[in-house]
Amino acid sequence: MKTRVTFTYLILLVALLASLFVQPTNAQVTWTHLNAGGSVPSARQSSGAVYVKAPGDTYGAMYVFGGYGSGSRFNDMYKLTLRPGQEQWTRFTQQGLWPSPRTGFVMVYDSAGNRILGYGGDEGNNLRGDNWAFNLSTSRWWPIDTLLGYVAPPARVGGNTAYFSGTRKLYLFGGQGFRNPIGWYWHDTWQLDPSSGMWQQLTPNGNYIPRQGGVAAIDEANNRMIIFGGVLYQAGGLYYFNEAWKIGPLDQANMTIEQLFPSGSSPPAMRHSVAVYDSTGNRMIIFSGQDDGGSLHNEVWELQLAPGQERWNTLSPGGQIPPAMYLAAAVLDRPNRRMIVFGGNTGGGQINDVYSLGPLWTAVEEPAHTPATIETRFISAYPNPSQKTFVFEYQLARPTQIELRVYDITGRLVRTLTDRVNHAGTARVIWDGNSDNGRTCPSGVYFYELKADEKTFRGKIAITR
Repeated sequence: MKTRVTFTYLILLVALLASLFVQPTNAQVTWTHLNAGGSVPSARQSSGAVYVKAPGDTYGAMYVFGGYGSGSRFNDMYKLTLRPGQEQWTRFTQQGLWPSPRTGFVMVYDSAGNRILGYGGDEGNNLRGDNWAFNLSTSRWWPIDTLLGYVAPPARVGGNTAYFSGTRKLYLFGGQGFRNPIGWYWHDTWQLDPSSGMWQQLTPNGNYIPRQGGVAAIDEANNRMIIFGGVLYQAGGLYYFNEAWKIGPLDQANMTIEQLFPSGSSPPAMRHSVAVYDSTGNRMIIFSGQDDGGSLHNEVWELQLAPGQERWNTLSPGGQIPPAMYLAAAVLDRPNRRMIVFGGNTGGGQINDVYSLGPLWTAVEEPAHTPATIETRFISAYPNPSQKTFVFEYQLARPTQIELRVYDITGRLVRTLTDRVNHAGTARVIWDGNSDNGRTCPSGVYFYELKADEKTFRGKIAITR
């Protein structure tokens, strides 16, 4: 009897210890009100925002454009340097062509071109469908050229947008056309290729009710776009959603759009929340929003994204909790394992506060996806030489940012093959022998450089056409 009881307690102890390692460290997650210095933006809502850690950038930064506050729309541009404990705002000087004042400006980082891409927005009496690029080297905006007969999404606001580093494309779904209570509510899907500035309309299989004001994130591990919430005007009022949907695989032609049915308790039906994707936990983290009763929220939810095992959880962070709000801006500061939230509307008006939520995962959790015996290493580039296609194979000891680039014999960058977070284990990247602008590379010697887990691997390949 004593042996059986001891064995039972042992099982319970093992289960408890396992749960400590497997479950997210929610009890340690706290909110911090950041006292950022420098040229602080005025209070605002509905700004565009993106996280950038450009080459040579030590700490990474949150870039913010435009928004609405004190009865006016803005077209100013700010950078919040994210050095922990010393966060600092910098305002950019407007030079040359510049996007017009607007809200809802979509911003994503194009790592291949080391630039920020901007799209669309609401000028107040006019919706925009224009495309812009912000050169991080010159600190200048420039419109992305379009041609007569150019295929592009109709102007809109409140679409679900995200950038997928796996395909180096921006994805846009849904939104609202022209400004009035009814408008057009879209359910179309588009893809923007930053290298050419060309839009392509996609046709995923499946049905989806049009809406705007939801949030989206790219599930990098599973090559899909995840969408939550939003509203639709019908029958004289707004109908709010709390559904989760997926579009993917984003790197394949035969995409589908399907509703997910996660277990757990979902957030209320809401609009104008903010969300980030945490690749370490393979989850979408959602904060704030306005529900169908008009109430504002400051809760934090996570949607765990293991395919077929999706689940909602409510997080309970402590610390300096932000007020209930909507229409804020947020980015993931991955090097510091935290979500950064700026601005928003608390119901009493706009704010310009900055909050951080973290750590979203611990240093122990990052390598937990693979046995400790596995090390980060480059395996091979094959076939070599090749007439066209090369396969780069490497192994990662932990989830980490991967940069894989190909250069010609003069040292000129030919192709950025990947610049994204990869999960631990063995991975492969295929190069089709084309440059970043889609041109076929001629015969000759080329060099590759792989940066992973603070290591750099270099080698030589040859094209023989």
